Amino acid sequence: MVYADGTPKPNIFPTDELTALNGKNGVSVDRCELLGDPARLLRQKADEMANPAAERIPWGYCIGKAEQIRLIAIADNESQQAFKICPDAVASARTPRPWDLAHAIVVKFDNSCTRAQMRGVRDKLMQAFSCKTKFR
Repeated sequence: MVYADGTPKPNIFPTDELTALNGKNGVSVDRCELLGDPARLLRQKADEMANPAAERIPWGYCIGKAEQIRLIAIADNESQQAFKICPDAVASARTPRPWDLAHAIVVKFDNSCTRAQMRGVRDKLMQAFSCKTKFR
C-alpha cells in the first residue's frame, strides 16, 4: 500500500471508506498525540498487524497532521471542508491494546460531498500523509 519511497499508494484510501459519513466505515487512523510512546507503540502495532500470508509486512506508518486533513477542501468549492476526523476508540474487553484509545476514522465532512469529489481530493489526503516513519 506504499511505494518504495514510503509514500502511500491511492488504494490506501479506498473511495468507499472516504465516502463514509458515520459508523465504522471510514479510513482508520491513530491519533499519535494520545500515545505515550508513539515510536515504540506504532512499531509494536505494525509488528502485530503484519501478515506475511497476505503480503502485509511491518514496514512502518505514514504520518499526517490532523490540521492538514481538516484543511483539505473540495476542489470546486474551496470553502467546503472535505474530511473530518472522528474519535473511534476500539472497545476490546478481552485484550485491550495500548493504542486502542487513540483510534479514529477519517470520513467525509458531510453528505454534500460526492463520490467524485472524494476521488478528486484523495491526492491531497495522500500529500497530508507524506511524512513517513520507517521501522526497518
